Amino acid sequence: STSDIVPSSGITGNTMTVASASLTVSTAGTPAAQTYVVGSEGAEIVGINLKAGDASDVKLTSLKMEFVASGFDPSNDIAKIALFDGSNRISDWESVTNSTNDYVLFDNLSVNIEKGQTKTLVAKADIQASANTGTVYARITSSNVSSWISSQDEEGNSITETGSVTGPTITIASAGTVTIGRAPDDTETRAGLVVAGNEVTLAKFRFTAQHEDLTLKKLKVGVVSSSGATSDSATADEISMLKLYDGTNLIAEQPLDSSTGLATFSGLDTATNKFVVSKDTSKNLTVKAVLNTISNGADTGTSLYAFLSTSSFEMVGQNTISTFSTSTGCVGTKGCYGNRKVIYKTVPTVEVADAEDTLLSVNAEEPLMKFTVSADSAEQVSLKRIALTVSVNNATVSLDTLGDVAIKDLTNGVWYRYSAGTLSHTTHTDIGSGQSATITITFTDTGGITIAAGQSITFQVYVNVTSVGSGSASVQGKLVLHSSEENAPATPNTYSNIASGNNYFIWSDNSAIPHSESSSDWLNGYKVEGMPTPAKTISKS
Repeated sequence: STSDIVPSSGITGNTMTVASASLTVSTAGTPAAQTYVVGSEGAEIVGINLKAGDASDVKLTSLKMEFVASGFDPSNDIAKIALFDGSNRISDWESVTNSTNDYVLFDNLSVNIEKGQTKTLVAKADIQASANTGTVYARITSSNVSSWISSQDEEGNSITETGSVTGPTITIASAGTVTIGRAPDDTETRAGLVVAGNEVTLAKFRFTAQHEDLTLKKLKVGVVSSSGATSDSATADEISMLKLYDGTNLIAEQPLDSSTGLATFSGLDTATNKFVVSKDTSKNLTVKAVLNTISNGADTGTSLYAFLSTSSFEMVGQNTISTFSTSTGCVGTKGCYGNRKVIYKTVPTVEVADAEDTLLSVNAEEPLMKFTVSADSAEQVSLKRIALTVSVNNATVSLDTLGDVAIKDLTNGVWYRYSAGTLSHTTHTDIGSGQSATITITFTDTGGITIAAGQSITFQVYVNVTSVGSGSASVQGKLVLHSSEENAPATPNTYSNIASGNNYFIWSDNSAIPHSESSSDWLNGYKVEGMPTPAKTISKS
């Protein structure tokens, strides 16, 4: 049998939400405001976020946007424009239509956006080489979005779009720009000494390109003897050839003009190894010189500064630029300078080490430290004077009597002592705990000590320790330079003239023929490698 079932109370069903398909547009975070030069291809104008609602997948079928410009004329200056999904072009290439605000319409689109997801499209344009300079941005206003964008839900029903897009301001320039300065110092480019007869690095100049790739076409580079000169007739005899490098690749080479010390390199954009600086990156141009030998005209003690002039300069991108902005190491409108290099026939290097015995004790000849002097292979080095700074903790070192300091040539087993007439030193009152003093030490043999070309001599310094306190104690020694010779090289002169100045480290490159203490080839310690030295310590705990 059948019967009716009658509920005893009302029945309430679950709430059902009916959602409609939606599409919201907004401005993407990229691209950002930037500059493009005329003739650029694939210039990113605006990024558009397309977010489908949760109710349905959405298909975009057309999109229109307008341009707001100043100086730049989109309908004439944009050759073509298209929409891209990543690297994939998803629209036809279109032209910009002339109007009150020029616009572009992308139709015949079929861009699917999954429900709840966002797809980002980027409009990329090719800019005419003859384009006007100025600014432009693209937009879709909130009042026009539903009429400028067409989209459908999964069943082909039209959707009412919402949102707006305001793209970044894009600047169109006639050409890129470049900034040039001295590159950060490295072991090759820091101020220092160079040996005649070698190919040496004089400087590295840092080029920074903006807005487009730039290729070096023309450059005036030279070598001058002061950091402010723009020409120098005295430097050409120091250098047989000037060379430009991109890393290890030779770009070009030519001699200096004897009257100006400069060389103008042209046609570099057709060289086998071009110097190209990519957009918004930096690259170093290396300037090297093949130095003449002393016998072929180079003058010992001559200062050399690589110089990159602001004149006769060209780099090529879409157009040619003939000026650059200056940075570190540049002087006004003159140009940019490398660090000071001083040319010699040979150079010494100095290295320190611990004494043979580092345990401090009372001793008239207590070993304090070792130092090694090496000569470049080009020529022997003569060493005449050094300066020693001694610092004391809980001990006493006597320096008030000639003979308180001695030096031994460990390489050859030769002692240098005041008592033997082979060494002299200045004196100072005894130094006790917490005190320090500097004395100069002179090798009294005529001509000083000779270190053969390519060879080294290791010396050990001895001091007169007269007392050591209880508990921990130490004596420290180091070779030093006078503040004046740290800042500038001495003009080559006789030993007596160099010694009369504020020069602690006195040596000769033996460039004079014949060489002697009265020949004008004695020098100070400016930029001698290893000088001043680190301190070495002997101690008792």
